[in-house]
Amino acid sequence: MVAAGADEVSAAVASLFSEHGQAYQVLCARAAVFHEQFVQVLTGAGGAYAGAEGLMPRRCRRWDKTCWGG
Repeated sequence: MVAAGADEVSAAVASLFSEHGQAYQVLCARAAVFHEQFVQVLTGAGGAYAGAEGLMPRRCRRWDKTCWGG
C-alpha cells in the first residue's frame, strides 16, 4: 500500500494496513486449507457411518436367528 502523504504518520498507517492485509491473506489461506481438510474428514466419516448403517440389518437378522431361532 502506498502512503497517502509524505509524512511519517501516513507512512506508518500505510505500513500498518499493508501488514494487516498480508496477515489477513495468510489467515484466509490457512482457513481454506482447514476447511478442505474438515470437508474430507466429514466425507470420510459420513461414508463410514453409511457403511455401518448398511451392515446393521444383516447383523440384526443374524442375531435374531441365533438368539430367537427366527
